[in-house]
This record gives sequence, C-alpha cells and structure tokens, in this order.
Amino acid sequence: ATRDVLVGVQNGNAIVDARAAQGTRTEVQIAQGSIQLTIPARPSADLWAEAGNGGTIAIAHPAFPRPVGGTKPYHAVVGGGLGLVMLRTQSGNIVIGAR
Repeated sequence: ATRDVLVGVQNGNAIVDARAAQGTRTEVQIAQGSIQLTIPARPSADLWAEAGNGGTIAIAHPAFPRPVGGTKPYHAVVGGGLGLVMLRTQSGNIVIGAR
C-alpha cells in the first residue's frame, strides 16, 4: 500500500505489505492472530510493536535492530522515522520483514 494502512481483525492473521513512506501511518491491531509486515529494505519508519499473551516479535528486516527478549514492547526509529508503523496483537506473534 502507498497510503495509510489501517487494519483491524478480531480473529485471524494479517499479512500486510506497506511502504511506510514519509507522512504515512500503518496500523495493524489484532485481538487473536498474528501479524506479518513487509516493508522496503530502506524504510524511514518509527516502528512500535507489541505482542501480548506470550507472543513474540521477530525482526527479519536488515534495517531494524533485533528485539531484546522478543516479547517486550518493541520500538525502533530508522531512516529518520518519517512513516509511523504501529503493530499490536493481544494473542499472537509479529514478524517484520523486508522486500
């Protein structure tokens, strides 16, 4: 997606491919399910991620530092942080990758 992306899911997974471009917002919230986010290899993003109920956060993106512990809320700013990315699942995992 090239503009704002807002996804809400009660039960199920979300697979999202977003630009995370300057001035855009990518927000994914899931009650029960996992999130897989793919963004460009050189993003400008302010990224927040939270996986509740024992879920993990896996960073498979070269621009982002690996999370400490994998389960705590994760926050990182890369490339100036001009696009906002917010990911939250109450029960599931989060994977962030590059394209």
